[in-house]
Amino acid sequence: MNPSVLFKDIRVLDCSPEAFAKARGMPVCDSREVEDGCVFTCIKGSGEDGHEHIREAVQKGAAVIVTEREVSFRGAEYVRVDDSRAAFAKMCSAACGRPGDSLHLIGVTGTNGKSSVVGILSHILKCSGENAADIGTITHGMTTPSPEKLYPELARFVREGVRYAAMEASSHALDQKRLAPLHFDVGAYTNLTPEHLDYHGSMEAYAAVKEKLFDQCSLGVFCADSKEARETARRTGRKKYLYGMEKGDIYARNVRYGWDGSEFELCFPTGSVNVELSLTGTFQVSNAVAAASCAYLLGADMRDIATALKSVKPISGRLERADDGTLGFRVYIDYAHTPDAIENAMLSLRTCMKENERLCVIFGCGGDRDKTKRPKIGSAVSRIADFAIVTSDNPRSEDPYEIIRQTVSKWDGDAGRLVICDRRQAVKYAVDTAREGDVLLFCGKGHENYTEDASGKHEYNERQVVRDELARLMKE
Repeated sequence: MNPSVLFKDIRVLDCSPEAFAKARGMPVCDSREVEDGCVFTCIKGSGEDGHEHIREAVQKGAAVIVTEREVSFRGAEYVRVDDSRAAFAKMCSAACGRPGDSLHLIGVTGTNGKSSVVGILSHILKCSGENAADIGTITHGMTTPSPEKLYPELARFVREGVRYAAMEASSHALDQKRLAPLHFDVGAYTNLTPEHLDYHGSMEAYAAVKEKLFDQCSLGVFCADSKEARETARRTGRKKYLYGMEKGDIYARNVRYGWDGSEFELCFPTGSVNVELSLTGTFQVSNAVAAASCAYLLGADMRDIATALKSVKPISGRLERADDGTLGFRVYIDYAHTPDAIENAMLSLRTCMKENERLCVIFGCGGDRDKTKRPKIGSAVSRIADFAIVTSDNPRSEDPYEIIRQTVSKWDGDAGRLVICDRRQAVKYAVDTAREGDVLLFCGKGHENYTEDASGKHEYNERQVVRDELARLMKE
């Protein structure tokens, strides 16, 4: 690779004479990963500043240092830029042959629904005969991978003949310029509710970061049912479409919900089709309409879209059924961990429940994250559930009992509650005390296979724990 390619499209403020000649290989931004001859990019984070590790990087063999500051040191060449995060993403992309240029990219942003939309969209495109893939929480273990992982993955897609790649675009990724080198054929905006305020500081800042995605999109698809999405649509200069429930350019109407799925008429600008979706609940139908909208704007036939939606499998950990129907009560597992997501999950189940059936919710709130959402989550559960078990959910460095105290501080509904801090014991108690006709909803863990406390991460797969408890109950 010509070393100068690595710095293509990067605004270089200053540069030592030999830097372009010496730059090679995949750039790194962690001094612990420096190898002989590599390019080390200094990035200032919330806890660490790469500029403080230049000496270490040079001692370990870095040939070129990319920095935002004027520095004086010996042993390596330097390139000074105005934005090292954007520069790092562009260098990673260039080192991988700019794979985004060879793909039709779809970016999905919003507080909730991103994983479901990219998964459903990828499924629709595959059913339409396209080679498609997706990147996000379910497939890659994180919403939007860091540049040194994202661009090699996109390059792999290109090598394997993938034409369409749908990816989650998190607010962190947009703020940290991880997607800076990419242009998206379509960008989709699902919703905006309080989340990550510990990082962004305010809802206004959070919304502004989400909006940045559409500076990199040819088309924008926005949820008509979200005020924030509609406002972003109004401000963007891109061509735009609204999707929604009963309204928009593309929308679902006459929706009928059942335990095994939903039925509705899906209306496009060119006609409509009847859809049988193997997912239930308003938010799941809305996610399916978002994915269908993107597919339609990419050229998929609306009849092929309807056929594909019929074969969509439940998204892992998203209102996922865990029981087999033999115990007399239903059990669902959901990743919901924001006030809006938990409320939507509860209301989705309510649409299918009879008046005399109980909704029992087992939930907690994460530690070292936005504390303002804890009482909001507790309040939502207290108003919609019949009974709740408040438990631990990744307390990290915080005291789990203090998190629980904050969670129930605005308990203003009629739901009864019980605190069982040990999550495995909470699962066991919920299963053991379930009544005929109950619906158990386990919130927060979903597809995750770990729990995290002050001592670190520990293996914990809630789906398996719940199924093990159900199996035990059947044998007794």
